[in-house]
Amino acid sequence: MRFLPFGAWLSVLAFCSIYISHATDQKVHKIDDLSKVRQTLEAEHTETKEKLTKLSLESRVLKRAEALKLKNPELRPKKIVVTEE
Repeated sequence: MRFLPFGAWLSVLAFCSIYISHATDQKVHKIDDLSKVRQTLEAEHTETKEKLTKLSLESRVLKRAEALKLKNPELRPKKIVVTEE
């Protein structure tokens, strides 16, 4: 009977330790899942950026312009300079 409060205290500490351990494990798993999602999103971003770079090449733009029957101008446009008075 004399050691009952001490045993209860040790039990409470053990339960707290187990709870904290489980909570930490859950957070580690959640961080791992979010890390995997981040990696897939980074890969998707890189692929999209690469596709955009390929589509914006001058040769590809000229081919698409020809398909739309647009012509490359022979003369460059004149630069308009505005002077403030």
